[in-house]
Amino acid sequence: RQHILSDYPNENGIDFASPAADLLSVLIQQEDEERIHSAINQLSDKQKELAEKVFFKGMTLTAIAKEKGVSQPAITQQLATVLKKLKKLLEKTL
Repeated sequence: RQHILSDYPNENGIDFASPAADLLSVLIQQEDEERIHSAINQLSDKQKELAEKVFFKGMTLTAIAKEKGVSQPAITQQLATVLKKLKKLLEKTL
């Protein structure tokens, strides 16, 4: 079964190891990164700070809450708002 699936792309003319496929992957990744950065730049400063701490610095919601002197559920709610706004902004760019 695994053997059949692993040969499927090559048998059907798809060569994922080709330079063209690698270039396409890089271009798609760059485009996605640009869309994400553009969306993040449209957040408020407070929302950007939270997104940076969670997604780029890997801080836990509990650590952020402690640092800010608020409850963890408050940070959870703020993050939910950030994610909802990012989703809306990213959907606009599709």
